[in-house]
Amino acid sequence: STMITDVASVKEPIGRDLKLKEGQVFVGGHPMGGTEFQGYEASNSLILRGINYFLTPAEYADALPLGDFLTDLGFNVIVIGPEQHDRNVAATSHANTLMSIVMLAANESRLNDPLFRHCIGSGFRDTTRVAGSSPEWVVDVCKHNKKGVLDALERVKETLDNMTMLINNDDWSSIKEVSQTAKQLRQNI
Repeated sequence: STMITDVASVKEPIGRDLKLKEGQVFVGGHPMGGTEFQGYEASNSLILRGINYFLTPAEYADALPLGDFLTDLGFNVIVIGPEQHDRNVAATSHANTLMSIVMLAANESRLNDPLFRHCIGSGFRDTTRVAGSSPEWVVDVCKHNKKGVLDALERVKETLDNMTMLINNDDWSSIKEVSQTAKQLRQNI
C-alpha cells in the first residue's frame, strides 16, 4: 500500500475530504514547530529538533510505519484522532495567533506614535510575534477549524470578561490569585 501524509495545521477536513485510490492510506501529520516566517529562506533545521509530531490516522495501525520513521528522525510522535487534534491546536496555536492579531489591531492607531513605540518592550513583541504569520494560513485555519477556533476564542473571551470585571470591582486579591495560577501553569509548560 501507499502512505500519503501532510503537515497541515488542521487535520479533520483533509482526512474527511481526501479521495484515496485502492491501496492508499492517509495518515495526517502535524509537526508542532515553526516560526511566523514562510518560504525556503526561512527554513531552519533546528526548529523541528525534538518537537512533538502529531499523526492523525483513521486506523491506529496505519500510523506505525510513519511513526517509527519520524521517531528515528528524533521527533516525539503522538497518535491522536483528527477532531481532538484540531480542538487542541485551536486552543494552543490558532487562537493565540488571532489574539496576537487582535492585540496589534487594537493598538494600530497608536503604533505611529513615537512615544508609544518607545513603550514597546519584549512582552509586547513576544505576545504579537505570531501576528507575522501568513494571512492565508490564518484564513485557512479559521475556515477549516472554525468550530475549534470559535470554542477556544469563547473561552478566552469569558476569561477576559472575568478579568475586566475583577478590575472594575477593585478585586485585587482575585487578580493576584488568577495571576499566580497563570504563573504556575506557565512554569509547568
